Amino acid sequence: MELKTYQSQVIQDLRQYLATLADTPHLENAFRDYWAERGVTGMPAYKNTIPGVPHVCAKVPTAGGKTYIAVNALQPIFDALSAINPQRPKFVVWLVPSLTILEQTARNLSNPDHPYHKRLSQLFKGRVAIYEKKDLLMGAGFSPDTVADQVSIVVMSFRQSPGKEQGRPQDFSGEWLSGPIHERAKGGCSGFTPRPRPVRPDQRDPDLETRGDCGRKP
Repeated sequence: MELKTYQSQVIQDLRQYLATLADTPHLENAFRDYWAERGVTGMPAYKNTIPGVPHVCAKVPTAGGKTYIAVNALQPIFDALSAINPQRPKFVVWLVPSLTILEQTARNLSNPDHPYHKRLSQLFKGRVAIYEKKDLLMGAGFSPDTVADQVSIVVMSFRQSPGKEQGRPQDFSGEWLSGPIHERAKGGCSGFTPRPRPVRPDQRDPDLETRGDCGRKP
């Protein structure tokens, strides 16, 4: 399945922004320079949602192929990251807003006959693995060695609960995802054991909680 013209333009714009970011590492300055080069004025200030992590949003109409754009966006992003650190793992946390979409997305990305999986295999020479949270907890085909040798995509859902830590990734069972997964996403771990933590402390069962550490050297 080929990219439509407007989808190709989105990917091209992303590549150009990443190039601007490489020349201007400061996020706010890169954002300003990118739009200034295009003669765009009146842009709102850059939103530093996750400090130190570039924030990119592609707005696409309904049925505009957002998932396929996201699939194709992975290569330019990893190309830009590899230019800085060739040893950085190609690890993706793919967040979706509901259980229904989670199941659909994980199924489509995993299906060898689906255009999403075919495109991923084409872009990354067949070295792609799709995981859900249960796969990580079971350690199914997931280790530091496999992560270093492939593109690993973990599909998870998220939601916000009033009075809780807003915006942290959750899976549909209501458990907060623990820190090591986030550290792994930043390429900082040499090994870890993911551990679920219940939403409320009074629900935690110490006999069920698997503990581990990130393996980071001091």
